Amino acid sequence: MKCGYDNCDKVRKESATGSVMDHGIMRNGVWYCSHVHYEEQVKVDWHKKSNIDYKRKCRNLNCFNMKPVHFWEKLKKGEGFEKNGYWYCSTECYEADVKREWHDERERYISLKFKDRIRKIKFGALLLQADVITPEQLEDALEHSKRTKRRIGESLLELGFISEEHLTGILSKQEGIPKIDLDRATLKPEVTNLLNKEQAKKYMALPIEVLKRTNTLILAIADPSNKLGLIDLKYITGYSIEPFIVPESSLKSALRRYYNITDEEFDKMSRSAKKESVTEIKEKKLTKDDLGELKSAVNSILSGAKAKGAGDFDLSVVGDSIKGSFKYGDVICEVSFTKIKGG
Repeated sequence: MKCGYDNCDKVRKESATGSVMDHGIMRNGVWYCSHVHYEEQVKVDWHKKSNIDYKRKCRNLNCFNMKPVHFWEKLKKGEGFEKNGYWYCSTECYEADVKREWHDERERYISLKFKDRIRKIKFGALLLQADVITPEQLEDALEHSKRTKRRIGESLLELGFISEEHLTGILSKQEGIPKIDLDRATLKPEVTNLLNKEQAKKYMALPIEVLKRTNTLILAIADPSNKLGLIDLKYITGYSIEPFIVPESSLKSALRRYYNITDEEFDKMSRSAKKESVTEIKEKKLTKDDLGELKSAVNSILSGAKAKGAGDFDLSVVGDSIKGSFKYGDVICEVSFTKIKGG
């Protein structure tokens, strides 16, 4: 299948399944190698259809309303509005366009191959280089991490091998994100109100300052690996996000102060919340052909679920089966796929 953009010769691989886990996107039954080419083709189609300057069209790609001729006079009467340099015919079109951008940005991140998202320098290696832990302690922590299904940093912290300051410092170095001291920060209500209590608790994030010149929000976070969460916060707040890392205990203390979140709420959240991720499917007992077929089935389910607003995806290989789960509203759904002999 060739890319739907007329000026692109890229061809989709036969093994691709059309899910969010593959490169490219599907729109109206047509495959595009990137969202940029999708937008360009929409412009080309519009020119063919109307021969009118595309810049005068509503920014919503699914709307073909045109900007009024006497724009400024009609603007005063409430007919459309401009936002970020684009014209929208209605607030509904603006909201639909923001939702489309949010969905596509998340889709682009998820569609990256897992190996492209692996850190260049592993967390444990950085700790060993800094002489913070011994190789024996790292082995113990890795074993603990496998047993408890926690990240290596959390295991090292729980075993008492590192302090929270060490954990924050290494995460800052690994991710290239600066640290911030919340004890010295004085926050304004109009900034903290960019997130409500539930949002601040869900994403473990605290708005610090708005840089109006660059339309950027300085945000304190404890988990810099939650890239999907940062994408969500970008569209929730309407600002580009500049994350700063802080120790989790310091962040929780600040969230208690500014949002009145109780210890009981934090405990409940840590027990029930799952970090949204699509994990790598590892080949164990599965053959290459079997794995490909199972991946196609899993991707088909996840694509449909994601399109309808599902989240909290988690995949794992158990013997000859691939098991997955996702959350839709308050309901947790589980799926299992097994290659049947002779099937």
